[in-house]
Amino acid sequence: MNKYQEAFEDLWSGCPNPKEQVESKEILQELVDKETPMKPKFVNKLDWTCPRCDAYHTKFVQYYCEYCGQKLDWSDSND
Repeated sequence: MNKYQEAFEDLWSGCPNPKEQVESKEILQELVDKETPMKPKFVNKLDWTCPRCDAYHTKFVQYYCEYCGQKLDWSDSND
């Protein structure tokens, strides 16, 4: 469990205001989703797009999408 997920669990179980609870849950869930690595979608051998926002990138391996902040998984395994 990463730090965003822990914050999500802590806030969700302890916040007394239901409206704030829902808003906080949505914000933290977005962070949890962005920190969960996703494999880039390859257009060809060198070019790829972000799996979250479909931003087009060329050649360079990046650990996060520069447009939406999605964490990227460049591993070859399918685990």
